[in-house]
Amino acid sequence: MLTDLGFLVVKIVLAGFLGLLFMGIMRKLAARLQHRIGPPVWQPFLDVIKLFSKESMRSKRESPYLILGPVISLASYVAVIFLIPIGGLPSFSFYGSLIYVIYLFLMGVAGYIIAGYASGNPYGGIGSSRELVQAFGFELPFIIALLVPALSTLSIEANWFFLYPLSFVAFLIAVQGELSLPPFHIPHAEQEIVAGITTELSGYKLGMFELAYAFKLFALSSIIAVIFLGGGSFWLFLGKTFLVVFLLTFLRVLFARLTIDQGLKFFWLGAAPLALLNLLIRVVIT
Repeated sequence: MLTDLGFLVVKIVLAGFLGLLFMGIMRKLAARLQHRIGPPVWQPFLDVIKLFSKESMRSKRESPYLILGPVISLASYVAVIFLIPIGGLPSFSFYGSLIYVIYLFLMGVAGYIIAGYASGNPYGGIGSSRELVQAFGFELPFIIALLVPALSTLSIEANWFFLYPLSFVAFLIAVQGELSLPPFHIPHAEQEIVAGITTELSGYKLGMFELAYAFKLFALSSIIAVIFLGGGSFWLFLGKTFLVVFLLTFLRVLFARLTIDQGLKFFWLGAAPLALLNLLIRVVIT
């Protein structure tokens, strides 16, 4: 019989596997919605295996602190998984744990920013500056929308979106920005800055960022599934996370990329007021 530590290890392995699977599903689904064939759903697994088996090239302009970027991001998003209640698996959720979740997501973004600036590549620097500016935009609705359903306990608990519809919409918009999905893939605009932050990265460093993104995708999908879709048993929870992935992919395909100023206006003048209004309603009612 597994101990709590064993369940937590299973939880992390499961989160990594499902995160990579969700990445593959998003690519395949986006391709189908755009009338393309697209890569197989297991392509992210092959990409990560290949990256960790390849040599990591080092540029003369690269700072020795670059490795901190992928390490901080990966560690932050893995730590988030411990705090999310996933279909009966044990978690470290407690009063005020939501504050730690918000902090860890901020640290994950900081890892990307550090790596871009430390790479010494101009595209990486531009990508980091865009990531920093965009973070100022999506963090406000992200934080407020999370606080609305969890105001009494400040922890991740099961709720339903129809109780907090405005926060649900605001959080979905913020998650698109957190994941750098269209229309908010401004820090990774391939047509302008190649791969942005990761332009100079290769080998295990890039592989760590791929894994970090997989954990982030799973964590955000799980938070939506629990806080806004009611959570439930493991299989019900899993079905709801797949539904979230489909919704995020649909929004990804539906919109074209915004400029950085348009993105900030969308967050501050669109998503943030929705979350604030729902917060005001929640405070008044309770």
